[in-house]
Amino acid sequence: MTRPTTFDSPDSAYYYALDIDQGPRDDTRQAACRDPYWAYAYARDVDKAPRDDTRAAACRDPYWAYAYALDVDKAPRDDTRAAARHDPDYAYVYACDVDGRKPVRLGKVGRYEVTYLAGVVNVGCQYRTVDDWAENWRTYAEAEGLGLEPTPADVEALLEAARAAADKEATP
Repeated sequence: MTRPTTFDSPDSAYYYALDIDQGPRDDTRQAACRDPYWAYAYARDVDKAPRDDTRAAACRDPYWAYAYALDVDKAPRDDTRAAARHDPDYAYVYACDVDGRKPVRLGKVGRYEVTYLAGVVNVGCQYRTVDDWAENWRTYAEAEGLGLEPTPADVEALLEAARAAADKEATP
């Protein structure tokens, strides 16, 4: 079998490294790094270790940055954390799952617990930045069909608690 000089897609490079080469090579890694998922998978399954190039490629997507930290680095890093913070969902779960931090309970809205962590307010399964919730809570409550009917005073109290948690979080 003749070795390809280039790979048409990141997945073909990944599978070539995994099944044919049965190990890492620079050419297959470079091709896999064209896509965040395949860079993550290459580091996890082929390199079986973290590398700066696969990490940088995974960090182009918040989810794959989170997954890379969790499954490949197996530890928090500033670059993967910064990439995960581009999406409130992954900022929150990174802080929980990778950093090992616990959310701050702010209260309840309807039947849903409201928590805060890493600049993100979580209501039910919605993760929003504090500022986003402050501006758009009515829209989210109505659009998601969650049965949320908080009063403006309830929302302001929760946001005040979230801001206090953010201030405390920022204080070393």
